[in-house]
Amino acid sequence: ITYTSAVSACATGVAWFAAVALLIEMASVRVQSNTITYNAAVHACTKGREWSQVLKLFIGMASAYVEKNTITYNSVITACSTGCE
Repeated sequence: ITYTSAVSACATGVAWFAAVALLIEMASVRVQSNTITYNAAVHACTKGREWSQVLKLFIGMASAYVEKNTITYNSVITACSTGCE
């Protein structure tokens, strides 16, 4: 819960790099990430207009065995459409 809260806070401050770093740290200390954590990181990257990082996270969810949901898909679509502008 602490990691998810920290990643969510990164989205608020548009600190997409910190959100991604926290996901990496979670894996290194063997803390299981979940859909909510990934969605928060995707949101942070979307706000930071880092659509390529959003796609990396989206793909990474499968290798981390994290389920995608409607929020995930909507966020990825938003990031990609914003990145194309």
